[in-house]
Amino acid sequence: MERKYGSKYERLDTAEIAKRFRIDIKEAIKAGALPKGLKVSVRTRRFAGGSSIDGTVTAAPGVPVWNIERLLAESRGEPTHEIPYYHEEARAVLKTLDNLLRAYNYDGSDTMTDYFDVNFYQSIDFSHGMCEADRAKALKMIGPATFPSPSPTTKPDPDPKPETAPLSEKGTAIRFDWSESGEVNTEKVFTTFAEADAELKRAEKLEFPKGPDGTYRKTGFTISIEGETYQGRYDIGSDAPTLAEHMIAFADPAQNGFLKDGAAIAHYAMWANLVRATVALEKMEPSTVVLKLPVVFFSTATLQGVG
Repeated sequence: MERKYGSKYERLDTAEIAKRFRIDIKEAIKAGALPKGLKVSVRTRRFAGGSSIDGTVTAAPGVPVWNIERLLAESRGEPTHEIPYYHEEARAVLKTLDNLLRAYNYDGSDTMTDYFDVNFYQSIDFSHGMCEADRAKALKMIGPATFPSPSPTTKPDPDPKPETAPLSEKGTAIRFDWSESGEVNTEKVFTTFAEADAELKRAEKLEFPKGPDGTYRKTGFTISIEGETYQGRYDIGSDAPTLAEHMIAFADPAQNGFLKDGAAIAHYAMWANLVRATVALEKMEPSTVVLKLPVVFFSTATLQGVG
C-alpha cells in the first residue's frame, strides 16, 4: 500500500520529532489555534519494532472535557454508542494536537491484511485526573434530579471515585474505578487478570442470582502493565468474555467500528498482543519466565469509542 506522508515528514529520530512537536504546540497556542494555558506532556517510547510518541493534555483552562449529552443519555439508560465521550471543544483540541503530530508521520498500513507501516505510533488524550475532575463538575451541573431512582435492574452511574491507591509501577495492576453494581470491589487493586475476572464473576453471581436477565451493569476499569495505563469499560451481565478477551476484541477492527485510522489500529493491535503475552505469562511457572516484555502506551479515549 502506498505511503501517505505528513507535511513535515523528515528522517528524524523520535526524540527530535517530540521536541519539534512541543515547539509546534507553543506556536499553535500563540496563534490561537489552541487554548491559552494548555499544558501537554509529551513522552517518547522505544520498543522492538518501532517507537511511539504520546501526548497527554494535563490542563486546558476553559475547555469542557465531558460531553453533557452523553452523561444525560447514560443517566436515562439510553444508548450511547453513537455519542462521543468528549465535548466538541475538547475533541477540537485533540484533533489539532493529533494533526500537529501526524505532520511528522507517514502511514502505509493495510488494515485488511493486518499490515502496519508507520513512522511512529502516536496517541493524544486527556489525563485521567483531568477527565475525572471534569466529569465530577459536569455531573454537578446536571444535578441529582436528572438521574432515575435506583431499581433492581437499573442504577445510575456514581460520581467518579477519587484515587484510593496508586496503580503499581511494576507488573500488572487492575482496579475497578466505579460500577453500577454495588457488588464490585472498587477498593482493591488486583495483580493478575485471573483475580480481576474472578471478582467480576463473583459480582455477576450476586447481581444476577437467577442468571442474565437482559440487563447489564457498566463498570469502569484501569489497568497498568509495567506502569503504563489503559482505561475502559466492562459490562457485567452482558455475557461478556474475560476482561483480557474483552480488551482484545476492542482492538479488533472487525468488531470495533470506531477503529478506522491505520496508526490507531496498529496501536491497539500491539496493545492486544501485550495483553495476550501478559495473560500467557500469568499461566507460566515463575521459574520459566525468562523474558521481559516491551511496553507500549495505549489510550482508549482518542477514538471516542467504548472499550
